[in-house]
Amino acid sequence: MKKILIFLAIAVFSLNLAVAQTNYKGKVKVKGNKSAVVGVTVNAVNSTGKVVATTQTDSKGKFFINVPAGSSRLEFRKTGLNPKTINVGKKKKLKVKMM
Repeated sequence: MKKILIFLAIAVFSLNLAVAQTNYKGKVKVKGNKSAVVGVTVNAVNSTGKVVATTQTDSKGKFFINVPAGSSRLEFRKTGLNPKTINVGKKKKLKVKMM
């Protein structure tokens, strides 16, 4: 009986972790000429301003980030380009244009 309770507790905890995250993916391009931007740092930021997840765009300007619950925005940064901030929402596939 004790083993069953432990298993159920672990299963419920794992389910809560899976539900408490949202995946976002997208592509970063330069505004105007629409070239893909490689090496953009993408940060998920919570409501207190703490970075809770990070990734970078790949050779095609694409990114994928698993954002924990409570995150309020994604910040995109690349030397030589103006930073961009997007509030997270229901849209899971993003097209980001940087200048």
